[in-house]
Amino acid sequence: MKLAPGTLVGGRYRLGPVLGEGGAAVVHRAHDERLGIDVAFKVARSLEADQEAFGARVRREARIGFVLGRLPGIVRCLDWGALPEDEGLFMALDLIEGARPLELGPEPWPALLTAVERVAACHRKGVVHRDLKPQNFLVAGDGTLYLTDFGSARLVGAPKADDDAAPDVSVTAPGTLLGTPLFMSPEQFRDPAGVDPRADVFSLGVMLYHLLTGTFPYRGGTALEIMSNQVLVEAGVVPAPSGPRAARPDVPEALERLCLESISLARDDRPADADAFAERLAAATGQARAPRPGARTTGRRRLTRDEFVDSLGVDPSRFARPDELRAALRRLGPRLRDLLAPAVVLVVRDERPVNGVTRYAGRIALGLPLVPRVERVTIGRAPDCDLTLDLVTVSKLHLVLEREGGRWVAIDMGSSNGTTFNGGKLEPGCRQPVADGDELRVSDHVSLVVAGWERLREALGEA
Repeated sequence: MKLAPGTLVGGRYRLGPVLGEGGAAVVHRAHDERLGIDVAFKVARSLEADQEAFGARVRREARIGFVLGRLPGIVRCLDWGALPEDEGLFMALDLIEGARPLELGPEPWPALLTAVERVAACHRKGVVHRDLKPQNFLVAGDGTLYLTDFGSARLVGAPKADDDAAPDVSVTAPGTLLGTPLFMSPEQFRDPAGVDPRADVFSLGVMLYHLLTGTFPYRGGTALEIMSNQVLVEAGVVPAPSGPRAARPDVPEALERLCLESISLARDDRPADADAFAERLAAATGQARAPRPGARTTGRRRLTRDEFVDSLGVDPSRFARPDELRAALRRLGPRLRDLLAPAVVLVVRDERPVNGVTRYAGRIALGLPLVPRVERVTIGRAPDCDLTLDLVTVSKLHLVLEREGGRWVAIDMGSSNGTTFNGGKLEPGCRQPVADGDELRVSDHVSLVVAGWERLREALGEA
């Protein structure tokens, strides 16, 4: 349906000039006469076969917009409806003034990190985008970066029937799979309604790989060819994508590892979510992450990791021996308590010797929010976790501790063998507040006991 500028739609939206046009939709600038604001007004072309898919897409995008609320840098669906005489559907979206697609130039890292932070904010709300690619990041005239196009997104944990998983087509490319094949993980090809944040991590990894090499890791002219390429790599028939350093030796090794792990066809090998990806990207490129919007802060300046290690003599990324902290306590006295004030301190109970050694017994973990960390600590078997427990019974990403206001909460990340909290099962995804003396059992013989100051001194034999 061709709508001329000046047309009033739904007794509310006065159409202005066309901002953009594609194969399945046209976008106008429009004025919402009810609210007195300008919006981007997207109209589906009147192709009868597309209307059901577009309807599913706009319903999904409207729900996701409600879940995300007013997160900075997110383009929301504000309203949707039908055009007169059933000639199509429309969406009213946040209008981004002077919008242009994201282009990663000679100094790409600040913009790429900001883009990843936008995705991380969605993951913290339980939203998986499922169609990440450079074209879905827009830069406004004032330089603000936005993530857009949530028509393929899903809310983790929503019933598949509520996910509008079928038909899996895109408004901008009728008849294709949900998502953009070059950026899609194998699990998204197979079961798009069953993906989790690691599908978005795969897409971010593809963006990073393309930035570093100029090519895509899994190539093909059609979705079927790309999917076949992935299957052949999984089967070992063709080699996995080569590392970026093969063509560019100047790429830091940590950046290459992040890239290759993120595009792994085995999703358990990827970083857990965009927050974990952002953390490693920042470290590999020498950047500081911006504070999370709305995060509580104190007047005390947060220490960098190097400053913490220099002050305490203990690396917070591993489980410390009691004698290391005992020496720090004797050296620093009351100042140690101040240094540990924002931390969650965990004392390990290891009840079963392996080859005659209780490997972690008495060790102490310091889950400390450091620059550039957000207030989040990951625990698991994977080496990129903040605290690594190298035990086969512990999942790669087993448990997350997050600072929520003035307290810490524990979240089981769907671990294979589960987590118990004070003897009862901790349900995956449940946000369980933890306090001094609480016990988190992460395997049949290893527990983490939350320790306040006095309990820590007792564990160090200094009470």
